[in-house]
Amino acid sequence: MIDNSSINNSTLSLHIADYEALIKTTVDDNGHELILQKHDSLEKAGVKVRKNLTVEDIYQEIAETDTENWENIRGPREFEDNQQYEEAKKRQKAEAEIKRKALKAKLKEEEALLQQHLQQKQ
Repeated sequence: MIDNSSINNSTLSLHIADYEALIKTTVDDNGHELILQKHDSLEKAGVKVRKNLTVEDIYQEIAETDTENWENIRGPREFEDNQQYEEAKKRQKAEAEIKRKALKAKLKEEEALLQQHLQQKQ
């Protein structure tokens, strides 16, 4: 289990089992408020914590990732300018957002067609 004293600004690796134990312990002890406090302390340490995240959400993100056209972006070395790296990150993020929006629109359209079909059957 992770406590506040073990959290610092260095790279922090939070294993799933540790996170589950953290949630279970805090829910059993003091309820929802303490979970938010732990999330805040993790965020202060530099860990990106996404609240209300389900396994289905994570699966959807992974399924949407275009691994066939993936571009590895090497970070700059200490002596290199990081402008090219930042531009590549922005481009990759923008492309992923466009694909995600297109997929969501397609899913909404398919859902609407399904609803329409079900209503016609009734």
